[in-house]
Amino acid sequence: MTRLITRILTSAALISAAGFTANANPMLDMMDANHDGLIQQAEFIAHGEQSFAQMDTDGNGLVTDSERQIFRTEMRKMRTADRFAKMDTNNDGSLSQEEFMIAQAERQQRRTERRVKRMDANGDGMLDRSDRKAHRQEMRQKMKDRKHEHKAMRKHMRQEHGEQVKPDANGDGMIDLAEHQKAMKARFARMDKNGDGVLGADEQHKPRGGRGSRH
Repeated sequence: MTRLITRILTSAALISAAGFTANANPMLDMMDANHDGLIQQAEFIAHGEQSFAQMDTDGNGLVTDSERQIFRTEMRKMRTADRFAKMDTNNDGSLSQEEFMIAQAERQQRRTERRVKRMDANGDGMLDRSDRKAHRQEMRQKMKDRKHEHKAMRKHMRQEHGEQVKPDANGDGMIDLAEHQKAMKARFARMDKNGDGVLGADEQHKPRGGRGSRH
C-alpha cells in the first residue's frame, strides 16, 4: 500500500510539473472545423445538423421525442465509455485501484489548476486572502452584469422568437430540420454575448437555463 500511495503521489507531481493539458473544451473539439480556436455560427449550425441526422434514426426528416431520448441515452453511454477508457491506462478492460486513484489525482489536479487560475488575482501562482477577497468582489460584479445580460437577452429573444424558443415550435410532438436550425441559431445568439458572430473562449460553454433550445 505504501508503494501504491508513493506512485500515486509521484504521478500527481509529474502531472503538476508538466502542466496538465488535457483538453477541457469538448465543444471546441467538436465544432471548430477550421481549428482557429473560435466557433462561427456556421460551424455551430453544421454540428447541430449532424446531431439532428444522428437523432433522426428512421431518416424521415423528423425527430420524435422517443428518438431524442434514445440519442441522449447513447450519448451518455459514449461519455461513460470514454471516461472509462481514459482511466483504464493498461487497456485490460477493468480498473485497478492504482488506475482509479491516479485518475482521481489527475482530476483533483485539474480542479486545483482551474481554481488557482480563476482566483489568482495577482498572478503569483498562489492563493491568499487578498486573492479570495478580490475573487468574491469579482463574482459579485459578474452576478450583477449577468442579470443585466439575461434581462437584455430575454427581451431580444421575445422580440426575435416570441416568449420562448422551443425546438418543437408548432407543438406537433416532432422536430423538423427547420425548427432545429432555428433553435440552434437562438442558442448561438444566447451564447454570443458580445454579438460578434463567433464564440470566443469565454463564450464556449452551454448557456444556463432556456431548456427549450436544447435537445
